[in-house]
Amino acid sequence: MKLKDFKLASKNDIAKARKFPDGKKGGRLGGGILRGSPGGVHKLLAYKIIQETFGPPNTDFVGEKSNWEWILKTDKGLLSIYDYKGWWSIGYVGTDRNIKKELIEYASMLKDAILEEANKFKITKKQIKDNKIGGIITNPYSLFFNTAEHLLDEAQRIITDIRNYNKDKKGSDLFTEELNKSLIVGALFRSAFVASYLGFEGFINVIYNIFLDSRYRNDIFENKLKKEMIPIKLLEIDKYCNGFTGPVILVEDELFKAFQYLTNIRNDFVHANIVKDMESHLVIDKQYPIFAEEKTGKKYGISYHPAIISNLDVIRTRKLIEKIVIKIINTLDKRIKMDFAIVHTHARIFYIYNKKGQIFFPLEPDDYRCIEEIEEKLDLSPELDDEYYNGDEEEYIPPGCKILY
Repeated sequence: MKLKDFKLASKNDIAKARKFPDGKKGGRLGGGILRGSPGGVHKLLAYKIIQETFGPPNTDFVGEKSNWEWILKTDKGLLSIYDYKGWWSIGYVGTDRNIKKELIEYASMLKDAILEEANKFKITKKQIKDNKIGGIITNPYSLFFNTAEHLLDEAQRIITDIRNYNKDKKGSDLFTEELNKSLIVGALFRSAFVASYLGFEGFINVIYNIFLDSRYRNDIFENKLKKEMIPIKLLEIDKYCNGFTGPVILVEDELFKAFQYLTNIRNDFVHANIVKDMESHLVIDKQYPIFAEEKTGKKYGISYHPAIISNLDVIRTRKLIEKIVIKIINTLDKRIKMDFAIVHTHARIFYIYNKKGQIFFPLEPDDYRCIEEIEEKLDLSPELDDEYYNGDEEEYIPPGCKILY
């Protein structure tokens, strides 16, 4: 279905849809179906496409956080295209909430039609490079950190199942069921550990994408930085990126040493290296064959052995990463620190550069509602203190993983 196949609703259509049934005095007059700039099209481009197709808006509705709205007619009801809080959305118009379900298919077709028109606007790489004034980034820090949280939640659900097993079960059936469940928990813990570290890698990459000094925005430096190790990028943030008051972290800092330890675990995990804890050596001592083992053990409260990663290992990993993230934010200059603190966990980060090359994050009044919580977070100690080492919950090392160990 093409965009031109949709038709504007008449004033009579709109008035009829907004009329409440007899006996009902008030309520909602509509709502959203596809929100947050579906498909990633910027609201100004969406406005341009819709305006060129349908002419001026056919409603004078302007809300507190809205500037324009078009209402289209379908055989199922009225669709609304409108801007809200910096984004554009597709919704429905009417007093019956059930109409939303009827219009989902049409809303999807309308979105696809708008995206088809948006794809006709071809912008070259050179235009992007020469004329870029901002952008929207899908935030990998939020994506992977939330992934780890969901994995931990699922592991906790299974742990609860294990602890609540029917005590009437006995023998091999119970053992096999518990063993299989515990192996799943171990896999979830390992996945949560890796996802947490990926979240931090994503955060560093967001910083370099948004704050990178114009001097380094060229193929030579950008290719070099893409291949650079994360610990080096962490140490050198203030040298490559604008907006920082000085170095974020030093090699001799205990926090950096802990992060380097974490990085080594991550590298051994993703490359499936045989770490010391995973190998026993058969040696001859005089005339007797004896197994000898080397131990890496646990450091900074995090186990090195991939088979026995526990919930507390993942929790401390996440605390360690959050401490570094907060340290990075606290090193930003005052002009931008609080705004970035607000958006750094958003699923998508919207940013704009002014004529001086300074970065801004467009925010709405609602974004500042959590300001006290954010200020409290920014006061988090960078030290590996008791709060870091104390577990938020009881440690659980899956029994099946102990067998592997």
